[in-house]
Amino acid sequence: TRRLTELEAEVATLHGLWGEAVAGAPVMATVPHHHIYGLVFKLLWPLASGRPFAAALHHELEALLASLPSSAVIVSSPAHLTRLGGLKPLPLCTRPRMVFSAGALLPKSAAEQAHKLFGVSPTEIYGSTETGALATRQGDVPWQPLPGNRIAASTAGRLRVSAPYVAQRASIELADRVSLTGDGRFHLLGRDDRIAKIEGKRVSLDDLERTLRELSLVMDAAALVLEDGPTLAAVVVPSLAGQEALNEEGAFRFGRTLRAALSDTHDPAALPRRWRFVDRIPEAALGKRPRDLLAALFRPQANEA
Repeated sequence: TRRLTELEAEVATLHGLWGEAVAGAPVMATVPHHHIYGLVFKLLWPLASGRPFAAALHHELEALLASLPSSAVIVSSPAHLTRLGGLKPLPLCTRPRMVFSAGALLPKSAAEQAHKLFGVSPTEIYGSTETGALATRQGDVPWQPLPGNRIAASTAGRLRVSAPYVAQRASIELADRVSLTGDGRFHLLGRDDRIAKIEGKRVSLDDLERTLRELSLVMDAAALVLEDGPTLAAVVVPSLAGQEALNEEGAFRFGRTLRAALSDTHDPAALPRRWRFVDRIPEAALGKRPRDLLAALFRPQANEA
């Protein structure tokens, strides 16, 4: 639970950083305000700064763009910004002033596509329900803590943070592993709960997903551990070239092809043994990918790969 004074302090921090850039800009959102990100960015910050905001929630970005006023601020998430295929670049008169994204990491390819569409690069926000917004970045660069936030790495390599809007300014340790850059910024290395032990070896599911996405045959990927074994599995959205290979080879052989491509950089224990190939990876709010949604694809009624 966060206090109103803490939310006010967070809004003041955001306004001190971006207030001039968004002055007078109307706010449109694809995220609900029952999430702390939506509450602060869509509702509280505009209210505190006297900016208009649309009460309606746009579940699809296409609907938002159809009614987008000039020089608006868009509050969105990877759940929407990763689905921009087929949309044409906005004319200058309707380009937004800023586009915010939070809830999950925005893939580099999605950020680049969003820049082409909006004419501005999305501003990513990193934080948590307990702490609020902690850091920001534009593009594939290290994260910059918001003003007043102090960061450090714990002995276990996890992020420790204290902020003006964290209760009693206490130092909180999060589950995210980090690498500090030396200039006050940091790289996110994945969550501790995304480290699995397979055949006695520690396997980073985040690293596996990142490597899969770098393959020319893959557009997107999500990795998980199934309870039987345990068994490492992957859900993959093939690229155009990957879809052609999948059609030609079939799911079993295509999975073998991807395993072979991964074997140059990953230990055999870190190679998925089960695969699912889909048009879109199941997601919950804000682009998060709950394990239960992914695991459902591997239940007996699903076709084996």
